[in-house]
Amino acid sequence: MEQIINISVLSLCTVVISLLIYRVIKVQVNLKHCVGLFLQSQMDNHMIRMEMEKLVEQNASAELSQSDGFLKFLSTSRDWAFAYIEQVQDALSEFDHTINEITEWNRTYGTALGDNLFSKKIEEISLAYERLQSLLPKDNETPNN
Repeated sequence: MEQIINISVLSLCTVVISLLIYRVIKVQVNLKHCVGLFLQSQMDNHMIRMEMEKLVEQNASAELSQSDGFLKFLSTSRDWAFAYIEQVQDALSEFDHTINEITEWNRTYGTALGDNLFSKKIEEISLAYERLQSLLPKDNETPNN
């Protein structure tokens, strides 16, 4: 009887140890699988991060090239505006020099000679010229001179 109990205890211990070994091996296999999944997720995460950084860099590069184009447009527009303003001021200065002589002569001598066919028109030109002249900047007020 004692022999049967010993064999039963030994069998039970063998079964328990076998089950424990089986569970340890199963846990080890699951652990290796989980470690593999974790490493794969870390590599995927790293790849996604690298792709996102690359896309952010491309986006920043695109924005920079767009802003460069806009700045170039602004610079070109400004240069064109300054050139146009200079041309207009040169033309107005030439006009001023030409018309100023005529209006000064008309103010000084025109009324002494009496009214003629052109007196009214010259007077209208003089008034329009004075309004235009009031809009023009004085020599000390013009920028870039």
